Amino acid sequence: MSEAQAAPAGPLEALIEELAGLEELHLVVNTGAAAVELRGKASARRGPQWLTLEMAGSPDHIHLRRSEIAAARPMASTRGNRAVRFFSADGRALMTVYLPGTSPERSDFKPERAQALDSVLQRHPGVLGPALSAGESS
Repeated sequence: MSEAQAAPAGPLEALIEELAGLEELHLVVNTGAAAVELRGKASARRGPQWLTLEMAGSPDHIHLRRSEIAAARPMASTRGNRAVRFFSADGRALMTVYLPGTSPERSDFKPERAQALDSVLQRHPGVLGPALSAGESS
């Protein structure tokens, strides 16, 4: 199956694709033994097996195996920016998408960014699990 023949986005993939459109992101993949952090504007490209998040103006990117994306939970913010964490079916954290400027407790707070995130999350009812509290990892 070519990239043009990739299956339609599932609900979690659609959420990731829409989050990628929110301008600046902070993408974090943490295996417990290694972590990768990418910052900037991202775009999403869907292939038959992989959802690729590409960072604008950079060769940096993240591949997520589409079949592994099984759950998503928003992350409550105390002092950090708001985020959505994506999980595999066995509960492993696959990736966290942080949105800079979404925490009212920070000096870089931008209400329009927080509202944009709220709008995205509201367009995906039933996709998100319960919110993770600060410090909770799964």
